[in-house]
Amino acid sequence: RLRAGIITHKVSNTHWLLVSNAPYSIYLELGTVNMAARPFMRPTAYHLKKIAPEVIKNSFKDLR
Repeated sequence: RLRAGIITHKVSNTHWLLVSNAPYSIYLELGTVNMAARPFMRPTAYHLKKIAPEVIKNSFKDLR
């Protein structure tokens, strides 16, 4: 359910929004008083931020 609930929304040509609609996802991501955080969105977002320039660069190569 958690994986299936992750969706993306295109905000503009250069911005996308990554969202989890599982009601418990915020508790997993940030943790609670009784449970350590088990982040799943932030690591993915950081990885995508790192590789985005290369992906964009390669997509323009394909247009030539």
